[in-house]
Amino acid sequence: MEVHDYLNKIFTTSGKTYALNKGLYNVNEVYVTGWKPGGSWSDTDYPSVSEGQFKMRNSTDNYVFVAHLYDSLFPAFADDFGKTVNGWFDFIESWDFSYGGTTDLKTLFNINFHSKTFEWNPSSYKINDLFYDYLAPAGGAALGKSGDWQERTGTDSNNHGFDLLFATLGGLNEDGTSNIGITVGHSNMGIAMGGYWICIGGFPVWPVMNLNIDHTTIHEVLHTYKAEDLSSSGYIMTGSGSWDNVMHSDTYDVVNHYQDRYYGDGNFDF
Repeated sequence: MEVHDYLNKIFTTSGKTYALNKGLYNVNEVYVTGWKPGGSWSDTDYPSVSEGQFKMRNSTDNYVFVAHLYDSLFPAFADDFGKTVNGWFDFIESWDFSYGGTTDLKTLFNINFHSKTFEWNPSSYKINDLFYDYLAPAGGAALGKSGDWQERTGTDSNNHGFDLLFATLGGLNEDGTSNIGITVGHSNMGIAMGGYWICIGGFPVWPVMNLNIDHTTIHEVLHTYKAEDLSSSGYIMTGSGSWDNVMHSDTYDVVNHYQDRYYGDGNFDF
């Protein structure tokens, strides 16, 4: 079965939000309704597993389904780039990421971010606490799950079909460090923040704004693709020279249902 654009790839029912990702689905009830002379008609069928089982393929293979959390301060940051919160990941996927060429992320990875936004206003903004203690519960709650977002599950079924949980927060990191983005161990979740506070004696005294939150977002997203930090400055992953220096040479095994691969020898497997 192919899912075409006229079908809702992300939908909410009974307080739960799902992404219609690729995979094997069992349909246990089919309800059909329509009109006929004299009024409406409807019928319900309950197919057996063999009759009602289908695979989702092809048309969603290059979709990366993102549960996008944002706080009330973030829309002002998005507006600085002429974007809205809802269009943020569409903007990110087309970000020019090249060395003398015109390759963008969408071309490089053959991806199409398909995101659903949820507002999340944490009570404090210490970046490590946000990532380790609060992001997964907030993601699970946003999707209407009975538990937390499942980190590095290897499958998308435990996260209602979503591949990536990402928070863009206009709030400033309050932990006394200059950290403005985080993901750990090529996780399937991450955070980009609007800046950080310079702290004295444990108290925030001076704000430093992140004027490149687009860079921070894509930097952390690329970590989920196993791109590594490097030593040089001036580029998204702080690398220079060849693609092999930007992307780790074994960047072919990526989290969840990311389907497309990058090989360090410069070949793309689409």
